[in-house]
Amino acid sequence: MLGHAVRRFATSAVRSTHYPEGPGNNLPFSIENKWALLIKISLFFGSGFAVPFLLVDVILDTTSDWDATMLL
Repeated sequence: MLGHAVRRFATSAVRSTHYPEGPGNNLPFSIENKWALLIKISLFFGSGFAVPFLLVDVILDTTSDWDATMLL
């Protein structure tokens, strides 16, 4: 009896939550404005893609004996 009451309470507690359902409601950002979403996604992935290239540029600029004309 006690187990049945606990199980019934647990399932009703889960059902009684008032979170909105549907696509995009569980995301930490809004997907309503597609242009703002495009800019945010581009900045996020673009910055991650650019970091290695920027680091190589900084490292090559700090070394004094490296000359880019050696590649030609």
